[in-house]
Amino acid sequence: MILLILALALAATGCQQPAAPAASGPGALPGTIPADQIADQIMTVDQLRPGMKGYGLTVFAGAHPERFDVEVLSVVRNWDPQSDVILVKCAGHNLDVSGIVAGMSGSPVYINGKLIGAVAYGWSFSKEAVGGVQPIAQMLRNSGMHQEVPPDKQEILPQGAVASSARRPAWLVDGRKPDRLAPRRDAGSGEVRAASGLAGEPPRLRPLATPLMVSGGSEQAMALLRQKLSGSGFVAVRSGGASGEDPRMADAKLAAGTTITIPLMSGDMDISALGTVTAVVGDRVLAFGHPMFGEGPVNLPMATGIVHTFISSYDSSFKMGSAGPVVGAVRRDESFSILGVKEQVPYMSPVTVKVRSWTGDEKTYHYKIADEWYFSPRMAMLALYSSVTADHGEPRDQTLYYSGTIRFKGFEPYRFKGVTTSAYEAAYKVAMPIDAMLNNMWGKGLVESIDLDVEVVNEDRSGGLERARLENSTLAPGEDAVIYLTMRRYRKPKVERTLRVKLPADLPDGSYRLMLLDAEDYGDLVMSHNPRLFRPENMTEMLATFTEMAQPQNDTYYVVLTLPEGGLVSRDQRFPELPGSRVLMLQQAGRYDLMPFQKDRVWPESMGMPVMGSTAFQITVDRDKDKRL
Repeated sequence: MILLILALALAATGCQQPAAPAASGPGALPGTIPADQIADQIMTVDQLRPGMKGYGLTVFAGAHPERFDVEVLSVVRNWDPQSDVILVKCAGHNLDVSGIVAGMSGSPVYINGKLIGAVAYGWSFSKEAVGGVQPIAQMLRNSGMHQEVPPDKQEILPQGAVASSARRPAWLVDGRKPDRLAPRRDAGSGEVRAASGLAGEPPRLRPLATPLMVSGGSEQAMALLRQKLSGSGFVAVRSGGASGEDPRMADAKLAAGTTITIPLMSGDMDISALGTVTAVVGDRVLAFGHPMFGEGPVNLPMATGIVHTFISSYDSSFKMGSAGPVVGAVRRDESFSILGVKEQVPYMSPVTVKVRSWTGDEKTYHYKIADEWYFSPRMAMLALYSSVTADHGEPRDQTLYYSGTIRFKGFEPYRFKGVTTSAYEAAYKVAMPIDAMLNNMWGKGLVESIDLDVEVVNEDRSGGLERARLENSTLAPGEDAVIYLTMRRYRKPKVERTLRVKLPADLPDGSYRLMLLDAEDYGDLVMSHNPRLFRPENMTEMLATFTEMAQPQNDTYYVVLTLPEGGLVSRDQRFPELPGSRVLMLQQAGRYDLMPFQKDRVWPESMGMPVMGSTAFQITVDRDKDKRL
């Protein structure tokens, strides 16, 4: 009954429908009409016939929706399981040239003055403005409009809370390094649930792409964003940012056919998803006609917006617009629509990036990013990347010295630093812990703030290992191991360095591997020698693991001697000297919480430049070596 009552409130402004009387009866919402008048307000797919004509509402320019012509072509039954789609042909406002465009998602469609649904589907490379309308009954059925929504407060889930296993980062399951955001990988690998076509497949009816309006980002940041959005159902469009200076913004509001935007980042770079409102019911806003992600409960900013123009394309046409002020929150993201609630304004995490360049300039950039599992780490990544590349791009010859502090609500601050020749790599270091804290099996962390500091030097200071020679391969305990290095450098003379490390005085005689490792290889060694560290059991331990992973620095060589001591380690204890029979007994007893570990003696050696390349030496420890000479 509640669902039926809500349906009555879907009359759109300017649709020439009868005015709705004041609410009456138990459970009625403000502005609804009695349930016996439902037939006067909506039309179901059973009532539709090919050839029926009506109109839709969408914004073509500015803030006010305008009509376009609609003709029903057919109803395709069971398009998705137990759901239908209405095929329509649109005309007017040059739609015969542009086709149905990205950004029209949610545009309400009326036949005989009754709401039948929202424009939601289209074809790529279509020669006509033919697309699909999401039936209004389906939008109401799973929109969440008839359910209570919790207050717009982000809270950390209990440490023992279990999230969907589909979101578990791989490294939490099998001990591998986190690689979901790995450099130069395509982000379109199924992480985003929005439907999209696959390369080489025949054209098919699919949800319209969602345009992301971008302003303030560098060209390099735009290229990175487009790469990360590949195959995601979103398309990045350079546009103007939110601004009160455009007089049309004063007329922007949320009503049937108007523009709705979802700000994902604001500040010195603005990124907002753009669509169309299908209907407003009290304080509830129904839009899109298809999902953003299909996430169910969400908490994203909801804003008004304006449209600058339609851009026609042989591939996929789109609206170009700008976001207005935030007026509420998107609280549900379902298969057939998104649902917003007015006057709920969710928290956006502040990001500050200070950049000092080789010219002596120092700039501070300010951003806010939405609290969302897919976009938050990528928006943080873009904040740093865009800030660094804003004035000078990403020249081939550069070195970046970066540091940062990320604060998650209820946890110790996560601090990191490093040096690299790639702005992308520095940005990736920012995204990794955020991605893990928002996507893990125990809960969802809230990013309270991100503070980043970057110094950019206009030269490539990196060095690659060309040769490494050990002075003596037979050494006594307590003696210095001397390593001679030759480092090749880009367009610079080679560098000769000598490293001296003192072996432990109590080192037993025997054969050992003495390794010279760069930061990446040293991190791999730590992971393999202490796997327990990389199998955290709550978010606190996970953040501690990331802190450990942030310790190896790219400008440091790590001389590592693996010691004979090792054994097993549990969550709380180490057993360094267990005999093999005891180890076998514990494993047969089902003690799979015990993992092997290996002790290492580590000498960090700062090189003053980013270094790459590793090697290893075989040494013999002999306390009587001098007597044998």
